[in-house]
Amino acid sequence: MQSKRRAWERVAEAVSAVANSLRDVDGVKKKWADLKSAVKKKGAERSREQKMTVTLTLELLPVVSPSTLDLAGEREVDEAPLEPEMNLSQILLDGNPTLCQTPKPKRFRTEEMVDIQTQLLKEVAALRKVQEELLQVERERGWK
Repeated sequence: MQSKRRAWERVAEAVSAVANSLRDVDGVKKKWADLKSAVKKKGAERSREQKMTVTLTLELLPVVSPSTLDLAGEREVDEAPLEPEMNLSQILLDGNPTLCQTPKPKRFRTEEMVDIQTQLLKEVAALRKVQEELLQVERERGWK
């Protein structure tokens, strides 16, 4: 128990040496707990985001040619089996039940997942850098 206390005291000294203010053991422990909690929270959030999918209901669109879809970057949109001369209002007025039914929802993972993972990696890298700096300060103090 005493060795843990001494280790925390050394960490507090090392942090105080590189910080603009004096840090005590309790403050350093609190900061460390907060950092660990934030990393765990981000990890749990990332995990939830990976499991979460978003459901979109595709709306009926006017007939669009494949070349227009390519230009718009929407090539993945399923083309409706419509005749070229038909448009949305004609379909709705004709009341064609096969074309007016709500299509099945499309499921996909959100792009935000990548942003969250990137942010988490940056935070972990920053935390690791602080740890390395603390170890370096501790080594330098130990050699004097």
